[in-house]
Amino acid sequence: PIGTASGVADLVSSTLDSSIAFYDAIQNVKSNNRSVREFREATSSLSRVLSSLRETPARFEVDLSALQTLLHRCRRLCEECTTFLERCSADTENDRPTLRDFLTLTYHGGNVEQLRLLLAAYTST
Repeated sequence: PIGTASGVADLVSSTLDSSIAFYDAIQNVKSNNRSVREFREATSSLSRVLSSLRETPARFEVDLSALQTLLHRCRRLCEECTTFLERCSADTENDRPTLRDFLTLTYHGGNVEQLRLLLAAYTST
């Protein structure tokens, strides 16, 4: 159905926008720590996959409606983590989150490494 297809396309685009904003927020973390680098790569990979996914329905007749729940969760994760990092940067003198801010990032009780693995799972799905 056209309505479902356009709704999923819009969801893919908004999820991509959220992942790019999250990547940008992580880029602002003033650290070159291995965890931060790995996280940057995970969010970059997610954005690349979402960008490809956004182009898929236009090139092929593919029903992506089965991905709706996953895309909603992924977008929410990116939005919440971006908000957290932005809030941290608002609390610092130089408008950039610190490594300590980054390492306190949690999502539904998980730590930074579990969050990175969740992003990797979204990317591979």
